[in-house]
Amino acid sequence: MNKLKIDISFVRDMLNDHNDYSIVSTIIAMGKSMGLETLAEGIENAKQAEVLLSLGCRLAQGYHFGHPVATDDFEKRWLRNSGQ
Repeated sequence: MNKLKIDISFVRDMLNDHNDYSIVSTIIAMGKSMGLETLAEGIENAKQAEVLLSLGCRLAQGYHFGHPVATDDFEKRWLRNSGQ
């Protein structure tokens, strides 16, 4: 295990719910103390991304960064365009 994943259910309301914010910040702090990276799921806006980054969460996924794509579309967009 080298990462802790923060579930979308905590990330979703962390800006409006003190309990969710506390859980998220605690998971990130726990990861740091264990030498693990944290990955936050379900980032939907820039404010969530900004707060997570300020807490030390460097890995994130969600609609704010892009919608899910099929493997073929991913390869066309990212792998073939990069010359691989």
